[in-house]
Amino acid sequence: MNKLDIGKSFEAYLEFYKALTSGDTGFPEIPEVVARDIIEYVWKKTYVRQLFPWITMDSDIVKWYVESGTVEVYSPSSEGAEIEESKILFGTPVELIAKEIRAWTSITDVASEEAKIDVIARSVLHLGKKFAECEERNALTGDGSGSDAYNLFTGLSRLTASDEAKIVDLEKNALTLNDISNALSYFEEQGYADNLVCFLNPFAASYLRKDLSDKGLDTLSSQVISSGELPTIYGVKIIETSYLSRRNYSAADQTLVSDVIICNPSLAAVGGDRRRILIERDRDVKKGLTIIVASERFAWRILRPDAVYIIKNTLSQ
Repeated sequence: MNKLDIGKSFEAYLEFYKALTSGDTGFPEIPEVVARDIIEYVWKKTYVRQLFPWITMDSDIVKWYVESGTVEVYSPSSEGAEIEESKILFGTPVELIAKEIRAWTSITDVASEEAKIDVIARSVLHLGKKFAECEERNALTGDGSGSDAYNLFTGLSRLTASDEAKIVDLEKNALTLNDISNALSYFEEQGYADNLVCFLNPFAASYLRKDLSDKGLDTLSSQVISSGELPTIYGVKIIETSYLSRRNYSAADQTLVSDVIICNPSLAAVGGDRRRILIERDRDVKKGLTIIVASERFAWRILRPDAVYIIKNTLSQ
């Protein structure tokens, strides 16, 4: 949502501005329309919400059941022989635990009603953008330490071979079509080859674009040249994101590299949120500003590390 559609929210935004800037001690809770618009913006700006299973949580802790077995097919050994019963099995449920994130902004005192509406609209946009960034970074690169808002949960790129994720080290080599093909072969062997997604840094993606052109794949190359975007390759959806940041290869080697994540989203992880945006306010009389603090609660949990394929140290120079 590059431009916020505030037509449907006109009256609610105006009333919310008036409530925020008034001296009324009975400050109302955030209107449903404003909360909805923030959540809607987060949904449209967050790949992990669009691609991975995402549930509405009615409490801070929700159990999620993961399939561990399925029905089987039998051939009776003789006429009239009974076949064994089989059914879908579920393993030990994992817990989704929602954690709070908070962001604050400030609004100025303005005169016209049009300006008041625009002030709230801009606040909705910026709060939604920061919440979206926080969720995306947690899902992809969070270390789970809780050291800050961006490391509340363990991200996909933090998985290791000991977690049973598939790890491939390119050792500063450029990403090519062969690397995508090798990943696809892995998922086909696992039986997870449906709706695969590849997350990669834009600089790593530049080498993949070059490989497409060098191999003379006219249809794919023309798509890349005309749109600037990588198409779906071998059925794998390509998503470029700066949240998979670049780093030096080593302390002694400053060649820039990054990690690439290829996964089956329906199996790899699950997210959830409380669908509630809370607003608190304060007043800086000297500066004529009303301070707004917004908070939401969301959760993220990796389910099947073997549904994640990580290509480490990909050239991103």
